[in-house]
Amino acid sequence: MFVMAKYLWKVDVVKNAGQLVKGMTVEIIMENTSAKPQAKHIIEAIKNKYGVTVSSCHCTTSNFNFQKLS
Repeated sequence: MFVMAKYLWKVDVVKNAGQLVKGMTVEIIMENTSAKPQAKHIIEAIKNKYGVTVSSCHCTTSNFNFQKLS
């Protein structure tokens, strides 16, 4: 039996950039990889939570703090 691994990440915005506002935070579940969420995952999570569309050019890792919760 194959069990899919899931990892929960907390992603915090650490500086303002475009539609990103310092203090925004999202939680993202990554399946089958323990790697940090990519820009597309962050963009989708922010749109779902805050209703704003973030340009991928503002999703550099320097704009975020990543914390692996599980």
